[in-house]
Amino acid sequence: MACDAMDINGGDEVDHFVVEPPRTRHELLKAVSRIREHVDGSNDSLGQKIDGLLGSFTRQLRLEETHRMKDSTISDFFRSI
Repeated sequence: MACDAMDINGGDEVDHFVVEPPRTRHELLKAVSRIREHVDGSNDSLGQKIDGLLGSFTRQLRLEETHRMKDSTISDFFRSI
């Protein structure tokens, strides 16, 4: 897409194209928590749906985190210096 803009506009838009790094899991969980504070206790169906979706998203993030963990042994904590 950026290459298409470069061909059409002579590269004008490519200079302004910035790729931001993805948010960390911690940042996402913090954002979800803040949003859930605002919809928590909502009696309308949309608020309840949002809360359910955010709960599922939180569980998925935590599940991915546990899958990335590596097993350790007791000897890992007693390595000689």
